[in-house]
Amino acid sequence: MNSHWFEQDEVKSGNTHGTGCTLSSAITAFLASGMDTPSAVKSGIEYTHYLLKQCVCFKTGNGKGGLYHFYNCHQRLRTCVERLVLRVVS
Repeated sequence: MNSHWFEQDEVKSGNTHGTGCTLSSAITAFLASGMDTPSAVKSGIEYTHYLLKQCVCFKTGNGKGGLYHFYNCHQRLRTCVERLVLRVVS
């Protein structure tokens, strides 16, 4: 049996609600896509860590806020809207 050790830097965030569910769901999704177990776990940790880093700057809800799963989608949408506005203005 092989063992693996995974580490990430700590992210100081009050928005940690749902991190365990996010991590387990991400690992499951990566396994379902065909990844081997160590790669799926590493990718799940990286995904969850990415979400934690994105929600450091804002507060979601009361108490321990949740992760902001749609951060990347909103960033892309903002970029598209900005491009459209620039086309209309110019």
